[in-house]
Amino acid sequence: MSLFGDLFSDGPVSRLLAIHGDTISYKTVAGVVTTPEAIYNELVGAMDDFGNAVFTVSTDASIGIAAPERGDEITFQGDKWVIVDVRDDFAGSAELRTIRGMEVS
Repeated sequence: MSLFGDLFSDGPVSRLLAIHGDTISYKTVAGVVTTPEAIYNELVGAMDDFGNAVFTVSTDASIGIAAPERGDEITFQGDKWVIVDVRDDFAGSAELRTIRGMEVS
């Protein structure tokens, strides 16, 4: 593994999620639901009036989402977010660009 991978692979990602992560409900297009930790990017949410947000999740299947994809859904603090783009950093995490869907009770 590269130096970048050693510094930013699963170990640091796990620690980052443990400190800054919140539990989300994650539903795949196929209907499988899990409850991983994710980091909600508050800066994007605070500055975006259109209902867009960015979440970061681990791509280690034992603690996160191995293969996030467009159309999967996140429920966070009562709101449903639909994934519109996935950017994998290839070092243990993925950035999920989402748009807010209808409210979930």
